[in-house]
Amino acid sequence: MDFETHYDPEQERARKALRAEVRAWLRDNAEGAGAPVDPERLPFEQFQRNRDFLRRLGERGWYAPTWPVEYGGAGLDHEVASVIREELEARIPHLENIHPPGDIGGPVAGALKEIGTEEQKARMLPPILRGEAVTWELHTEPDAGSDLPSLRSRAVRDGNEYVISGTKTFVGGHFACDQMFILAITDASAPRRENLSAFLIPADLPGMTVTHLDMIAGSRKCTIIFEDARVPADCLIGKEGDGWLAFNSGMAGAFTVGIGPYLDRDAQVLPQLVAYCHEHNVAGAADAIAQAYIDFQVQRLLRLRNDWMASAGIPATYENTQVSLGRKLFDLKLAETIHHALGPIALEQDPDAAPLEGALEYFHRYGLLMVHPGGTVEIQKLRMFRGMTAS
Repeated sequence: MDFETHYDPEQERARKALRAEVRAWLRDNAEGAGAPVDPERLPFEQFQRNRDFLRRLGERGWYAPTWPVEYGGAGLDHEVASVIREELEARIPHLENIHPPGDIGGPVAGALKEIGTEEQKARMLPPILRGEAVTWELHTEPDAGSDLPSLRSRAVRDGNEYVISGTKTFVGGHFACDQMFILAITDASAPRRENLSAFLIPADLPGMTVTHLDMIAGSRKCTIIFEDARVPADCLIGKEGDGWLAFNSGMAGAFTVGIGPYLDRDAQVLPQLVAYCHEHNVAGAADAIAQAYIDFQVQRLLRLRNDWMASAGIPATYENTQVSLGRKLFDLKLAETIHHALGPIALEQDPDAAPLEGALEYFHRYGLLMVHPGGTVEIQKLRMFRGMTAS
């Protein structure tokens, strides 16, 4: 079975030229960039070094390489742009952990692309696509998570401002952000979904209280309370009532920006597991590991299919949700395979004693954690069904 990616001669030439350029650039710019196995242990100083590196990457257009140049990207084809990721992974320790914690630049850029005005795209996209602005997603509330249209936060128009009140929880990440992407009700009399609007607001506005939450799974989130926070009216993305469309456009998953998670953690852990088992003569798990390898390659090929669809301008219906659902289920299965292969030592956290410096233990927590973002397994199944049956 051939799991390799093949390119035509023109693509090969472009990839070779770009690879040489990226390698030369990294020799001058990548020193000091990297992260620990567990992103929760990322020191603030290292977070700042990584952000500086990502900004420099953005200056070259390589933070969002497939986006148009006028918005801050490099205008590269997906097949060529993948070289950048390959070279970054080869040279930066735990690349999957250097993306700013909690940042969701891709979904926000996707929402802006679909419903933002031309003025908003010109103003809001470049800071995101150049790695300059960290954006937190503020959707989940104490009584609205998987059933997102049940949220209660309100945004009331008052002249040239909106006054936002409500509570968002299990949002954000480590440290701080520059802006927030928030859903709120702007028309309480409108039907569910049609009553929601989306805003991209500065993170330093008065009227917001932030409380940090330490999660059992090893991530940090926040509860953010809005008490009559005044937001400029031009922070509204699109028009009132476009919030549900903004959410779905962003969560479609076709808008790659920055060094997000995607399948990277799987791609890092699985070959490490295979090498570890081979080196230590671990017996009894060969069949399970082989099946995990095949399952991972299936997910990778589906992702490549989606990249091709995006580059060819083919609208996705269920395909992006299919990949998201598949990743959630595969992460859980891979965690189970790791535990089956190595036993209790796979849950050891001490880097000096744990296999692969604790990468396998962290993946157990990561697999559980990633069942939720973007919709639980059940929600992903529903979204996939809707996409497959949409007329």
